[in-house]
Amino acid sequence: MTLNDFQNESEKIFLLKMLNDYKYNISQTADALKIQRSHLYKLLTKYEIPTPKKRSGTS
Repeated sequence: MTLNDFQNESEKIFLLKMLNDYKYNISQTADALKIQRSHLYKLLTKYEIPTPKKRSGTS
């Protein structure tokens, strides 16, 4: 595993934890991370993390 691979995997795990902590509320998660919502959406796309509308089992 390269350093870049490790950093990417660590960032993905951290994002998933934060999303879970904020019940996948994008605005609250972005605020907690001190980033723009658009940047959070780009990270979700990068790591293939489903957005709340795409998660199965949600209404």
